[in-house]
Amino acid sequence: TPESEGILELRRNAVTWLEENTDGELNSLIGYQDYGIFDDPDLNTYIQIVALQSAISGMGVRYNMGSYSLAEGYNQRVLLPDDVLSSQSGICIETAILFATAIQAADMHAMILFLPGHAQVAVETQSGSGMYYLVETTMLPFDGAVDEMESLVTEMTSEDWAYYLEDPWGDGSGSVYVVDCDLIKTLGIQGIDYQA
Repeated sequence: TPESEGILELRRNAVTWLEENTDGELNSLIGYQDYGIFDDPDLNTYIQIVALQSAISGMGVRYNMGSYSLAEGYNQRVLLPDDVLSSQSGICIETAILFATAIQAADMHAMILFLPGHAQVAVETQSGSGMYYLVETTMLPFDGAVDEMESLVTEMTSEDWAYYLEDPWGDGSGSVYVVDCDLIKTLGIQGIDYQA
């Protein structure tokens, strides 16, 4: 639901965060456009990730450490992004979907990662780069402090990703399932009761 009222408000709040924290150099969510602000264009994506998570936190959303399951025969009830924003609470899959939706609304490429017992988001560093940042969307509250940024966003090499996707917890408990959010448009998938 990247065009919903809640996501639009979230985007506005992220833009305010960007303006305040870049001394006005960034005054919009620019997606993958390179305005030459940073030496490394990937930092444009990085700072937008931080802005979106800060905006989610600023809207009062907190991580609710409830259970979620991908086990066969079980259903998982998941709130839509606007419902997570209005309830100010979400389990890992809900914060991941909220964040991935905000990334899509900023015209960037997101993937939702389903680890054994957890969900995260991967955001492509640049359009078509094939390189991704790992984002821990349950870091709520989040104020954008430098030490928090390092826990929120992890930059990984291709080799790091290969190991991570095979065994994210490093204990043999299972691999990662990846859902490419760009396929949602291609397949025409919409949230239940979503009205465009």
